[in-house]
Amino acid sequence: MRSSKAKLRRLLSVAPLCCWLLLGCSGNPNLAEVSGTITLDGKTLPKAMITFTPSSGGATSFGKSDGNGDYRMMFGENEPGAWIGANRVSIHTGDVLPDNSGSVPEMVPAAYNSNSTLTKDVVARSNKFDFELNSKASRIDNLAPTR
Repeated sequence: MRSSKAKLRRLLSVAPLCCWLLLGCSGNPNLAEVSGTITLDGKTLPKAMITFTPSSGGATSFGKSDGNGDYRMMFGENEPGAWIGANRVSIHTGDVLPDNSGSVPEMVPAAYNSNSTLTKDVVARSNKFDFELNSKASRIDNLAPTR
């Protein structure tokens, strides 16, 4: 009987931790949903990579536009959102191919990636930020190494 009570006490002592792990980790109070559309010269920009980097504290969120230019920021593999507050935004298309056989050329001017001055303030609700990029904004840096 005594060992049953001890087991029950141990089980009850870890129950709150299990609930916290199952429920509490599903939402980070420092994150808010961010989505939108990316265009270049008025045309949707598919396969563009976008980052939101917090200006003070926090971690970078990443997104990738689909065939319609629509993106959704992700803080982690299964956690949508970007850090609440001011964020520096960077958008680029240049990348190394998965098999390292070459690279995808950069189509986005440096004004939106390596020299980006884009910023957005993420607030504690759903945020929609559309980016209308202009190819004449500045030179295009090939960010991906060439082979």
